[in-house]
Amino acid sequence: MHHSISSLVYILSLLGPLCIFSQLTLDRACETDQYEGGIVGSGMYQAKETLRSDGSIASNSDVIFSADEVSLSTSFTVPVGSTFLAENTDCESVLADVTATSVSGSAGAYTFSVTIENPDTGCSQYANWWEVISLDGTLLYRRVLGHSHVNEQPFTRSGGPVNISSTDEVYVRAWMHPTGYGGQVMKGSVAMGFEKTVLSKEFASELSQEAPLPGNCPF
Repeated sequence: MHHSISSLVYILSLLGPLCIFSQLTLDRACETDQYEGGIVGSGMYQAKETLRSDGSIASNSDVIFSADEVSLSTSFTVPVGSTFLAENTDCESVLADVTATSVSGSAGAYTFSVTIENPDTGCSQYANWWEVISLDGTLLYRRVLGHSHVNEQPFTRSGGPVNISSTDEVYVRAWMHPTGYGGQVMKGSVAMGFEKTVLSKEFASELSQEAPLPGNCPF
């Protein structure tokens, strides 16, 4: 049974039992049923039908549980400093994952090289930009991708200059046409490097209307 429950974002600064909605899997295999016990670290956990968990979120973690069904765990706790998102979404949704980020250049004018993996099929379904945004959701730089990459997966494209300091923390994420944000994200700084993390697809979603935007897709 599919539940039409809107996404719930918990930015938590308290300890205590919580209701957990949805289903999970870090490897995006989208198995039918998922169970997560013990300590749950940063990542996106997905399942097709049922998610169950009686574990707890690790400190300073960003966690998304995503599935069609709703599950309840009365012993689930989220520590101070962590973020937990529980949402009902389509497990098979088509998204673009940022799988690697490297940076060259100097402060105020960095060049980012971003690797994206996604199921391009042509102009009707392809990743058409990646962007660098601040932790508060400000667009710092966007690299528009002029065409699909059906036969080049994963692919890497560079762009810049990005006007940040070596210690500024940012997110690097991609937009998938026509499904939007929501894939794997990289978070970090030039000084400390970048690690995989997760964001709600609704985070700073209004940036999808800001220039620069893609033009016509030739192939």
